[in-house]
Amino acid sequence: MNFDSIESYAHSLYNQYPFVIAVAVLILFVIIYKYPKKSFKLALLFLIMAAFLYAVGLFRDLVSTGAQNKDQMIHKTE
Repeated sequence: MNFDSIESYAHSLYNQYPFVIAVAVLILFVIIYKYPKKSFKLALLFLIMAAFLYAVGLFRDLVSTGAQNKDQMIHKTE
């Protein structure tokens, strides 16, 4: 997972739609201000989901690297 690409995507989205992003952030801050406990629980849920998806992505990369190395070693001995 490349965070530079995520950052550049967010930056380009902000450059294309600054008013929409500003309104969305304003609404998000109002919701956080009105319902801090629910907002914290939701943020914690998103953080756990993001960590899980990151771990799955790392595991997928490790498995694919191992499979590629195994295939190279099999073809090397033939």
